[in-house]
Amino acid sequence: MKLILTTLFLSVALYVVQAKDKNLKCDNTIAPLDSSLKGKNQLPALIDTFIKANYPNAKELAWMKTHNVKNDTLVYEVHFYNNNLLITMEMTPEGLLLVKETEVPIKDVPQQLKDYAKEHKVKFAAILEYQNEKPVYMLETTYKGQSHYTIFSMDGTMVQTKKRFSLL
Repeated sequence: MKLILTTLFLSVALYVVQAKDKNLKCDNTIAPLDSSLKGKNQLPALIDTFIKANYPNAKELAWMKTHNVKNDTLVYEVHFYNNNLLITMEMTPEGLLLVKETEVPIKDVPQQLKDYAKEHKVKFAAILEYQNEKPVYMLETTYKGQSHYTIFSMDGTMVQTKKRFSLL
């Protein structure tokens, strides 16, 4: 449990660092969904309702409020486990889902990704679903101590590889 929460906290911290590289401002608020925080530190009701309605088994939820300067958009990055798989979502205060990243076991991906995983050290695999776009797979691999992110179409065709990655 402590390892999972530490990993989640480090992931959010990494996002904060990456956000500074992407012209994003963060207020560094990280809080559980059912916390006793009030006022500006409370997760908007529409997001809370969306999560409870769509993910009734959500556990270990944490969130961070972020302001995307480029698009002048306030977003909430929400992390939780659903059926033991990590889900990260970015939503507007009005409850609009902008992007969802859902962890997926390697055994459940197309054969091309399994073959790729045999040749690379895969740390994490996920399905990314951006608003108004087709979903894609993302594999995070490690090479010489550096993370690399490879995007694949849902049929397993490699689309691109990059060294830095952020949802928005």
